[in-house]
Amino acid sequence: MKALSVAIILLIVSLSGTAAWPAAAPKLFSCGPGVTVHNPAAPPDPIEAAFTRRSYVSGDRAIIDVTTKARQFAIQILQVGPNQARPHNADSWTGRPVGPTRSVTLHGHKGQISVRIGRWHSGLYFARLTATGGRIGYAPFILTERLPETTGIAIVVPTNTWQAYNFRDTNGDGDGDTWYANPNTRVVDLDRPFLHRGLPTQEAGGFFRWASRSNIKADYLSDDDLDRFSATDLSRDFHLIVFAGHEEYVTAHVFDALTRYRDQGGNLMFLSADNLNYRITHTGHKIACDGKFRAYGQQEASLVGVQYVDWNHRAYRNRPYTVTGARAAPWFVAGTALRNGDRFGNGYGTEVDARSAASPPSTIVLARIPDIFGPGVSAEMTYYQTRTGARVFAAGAMNFQRPQTPQTEKLLVNVWQRLTKG
Repeated sequence: MKALSVAIILLIVSLSGTAAWPAAAPKLFSCGPGVTVHNPAAPPDPIEAAFTRRSYVSGDRAIIDVTTKARQFAIQILQVGPNQARPHNADSWTGRPVGPTRSVTLHGHKGQISVRIGRWHSGLYFARLTATGGRIGYAPFILTERLPETTGIAIVVPTNTWQAYNFRDTNGDGDGDTWYANPNTRVVDLDRPFLHRGLPTQEAGGFFRWASRSNIKADYLSDDDLDRFSATDLSRDFHLIVFAGHEEYVTAHVFDALTRYRDQGGNLMFLSADNLNYRITHTGHKIACDGKFRAYGQQEASLVGVQYVDWNHRAYRNRPYTVTGARAAPWFVAGTALRNGDRFGNGYGTEVDARSAASPPSTIVLARIPDIFGPGVSAEMTYYQTRTGARVFAAGAMNFQRPQTPQTEKLLVNVWQRLTKG
């Protein structure tokens, strides 16, 4: 394992051109929730840190932008997943160190740190910056290096969604710089440090712990990486693409490439809800929301099998799923003793999906949460196959990617085996 080398690069000025965003027709533009959510107060003397890119390959020299009143702090790179204990709270991550801890001195309140990326396994990583007084900052990144043990599986980390849910108020107007804080905001900066000491709220760490425990080898991709693939490249390199989290925002290119990939026999696994809902334009380090794909005549249910229905409006609790597809898809419940009508899990929900008229005719409902958000608003977990051999699974609600019991872990294993081994 290569040693981690850290050097300070002081007061580096980065010049970037102004992106020319295409105008969105007002009737098509709808990304925010329709209410203004004010930014929570920042902790005193925070360490704010963010990598200047979402992903790297081995040997890259990665740059971290740092803002802090601490003159000295320690930095270490860790991988999420291996030997990882579940964090005690939402504003801390744990992981396996992949290099030594180094001491850094910063001359001034702002600066940049250069970090050499070692030849580590592809996955989700983060830098942890620690100063006196218990001050901690985090900065996540994805290592997308393709290593010899690659098995033809891609796991996509929802980096666009992470930033869409980042309520950091960089411009100081009192609202977070995202359409979730102010519906009039259309552009989101992907380079901002996250709140909560630098951690995205859509981490999906439970999946990374499960994947590591299951010894799953895969290529991890950021949304930036996925956007660079053509359908032909995806079909050549991967027989399965897994969306481990809440893949809400993608470009038109990604939507089209995934559709053609599926049409060519590629398998897709959506382990959360609300996938491929909004179309974005990605220019430089910023994304602009163009509105729902449905407004452009593209139904996400035609690809995913289900599509976004609603969120809980902070009024409805998560609930277990009820099995409905034990006879139609016995492989799903194999080894669990579950039958139609039985319930599983401690609770799923938050946001939910269901079939629409655009869902493929062969779509099977594996499980449902009936009336989770009131009469007629149900969640549906689905699976379908195409004539070209493609297999597509959609969880239909949040939290399936994080096994909740031995029984739900077995269900996840069954889905994994179905889409990887046939």
